[in-house]
Amino acid sequence: MRDDGTSATSGDFHEVQIAAADVNQQEACNTGEMIPKNNDCSSYYECVNGQYELRLCPSGYFFDPAVSLS
Repeated sequence: MRDDGTSATSGDFHEVQIAAADVNQQEACNTGEMIPKNNDCSSYYECVNGQYELRLCPSGYFFDPAVSLS
């Protein structure tokens, strides 16, 4: 999702400055929280029952940390 509310299409590039890291999947977190996976826009971590789980974005989609959507 772009800042102006329109959706980016596959292949669009936009710069987002955020802290991204590979997390310890055993690290406690708040259920529903989503964070980017370091250097990989095609996946992200989602907190489920207090623990991070790696999720993959559907083909052609990329994680958008600005709105926590894939």
